[in-house]
Amino acid sequence: MSFLTNVHMHMCTPSIRCNSQFQMVKKMIEIPSSTLNSILTDLKKNDLTLNSKDEKVLEEFVFLFGLFNQATVLTQGESYATVGLVALCGKDS
Repeated sequence: MSFLTNVHMHMCTPSIRCNSQFQMVKKMIEIPSSTLNSILTDLKKNDLTLNSKDEKVLEEFVFLFGLFNQATVLTQGESYATVGLVALCGKDS
């Protein structure tokens, strides 16, 4: 993480919960590939450096799984009654 801090990039911020691979990959592709590849090279992880095809695949991954993420957020019931609440309202006392 100190490598990312040195280039003023952070994987997690208070507004982003980093509890899923989707969120982590989404945040990772915001890092310029030259910076990320430089960090990986410094860490002797040359086999993990990204080429342009890898970047395109990651962008497509983020786009497609972004749709699933959006559907999950919309169905969590934070802004409307969930099935459990509806069932309790219909129950006679």
